[in-house]
Amino acid sequence: MHKHDLQFHSKKNIFAGYLTKKIIIMDNKNWPIIQQHLDCWKNKDFSKAAYATDLHFKGPLDEFRKASDFTTQATTVSQIVTDIVILQKFVEGDNAATLYNFVTNTPVGIMRIAEFYQLKNGKITSIETIFDPRATIALMEQMSNQKH
Repeated sequence: MHKHDLQFHSKKNIFAGYLTKKIIIMDNKNWPIIQQHLDCWKNKDFSKAAYATDLHFKGPLDEFRKASDFTTQATTVSQIVTDIVILQKFVEGDNAATLYNFVTNTPVGIMRIAEFYQLKNGKITSIETIFDPRATIALMEQMSNQKH
C-alpha cells in the first residue's frame, strides 16, 4: 500500500481521504445516525438523535459524560445555528468523521468543524469536536462585558 492510499485504522488518519482528495463510498448503516445528529443542530431539537445515555462529548470549550448534559447545552447553542454544510463525511464500521461548516447568525459567522464519532448498537457513544475556539471565546467575552 502506498503512503497516499486510504487507511482507516484510527481517528487520527480518518481524514486521509480528504487530504488526498479520494472519494469515500458510504456503505454503512451508521451514516443516517450521524446525519440525524447534524440535522438536530438545524432543527434545534435533539430529542430524535440516537445518543447513548453515557455519551461522552469532548470539544474545545466543553466536555460532557451524559447525553442529557450534552443535549441541554446543544439545544442552547443551536439557537444561533442557521445551517450545517457538510463538506466531507467518512464512515468505517462504528467509526465516523465529518468536516462541516457550522453557520451561525453571530459575528463569528461560519466555523469550520471536524467531528469524530464512535457508535455502538445504533447509538452515538462518543463525539469529539475540533475547531478553533478563539472567535467564539472573544464573542462570549464581549457579550459578558456588555452585561456589566
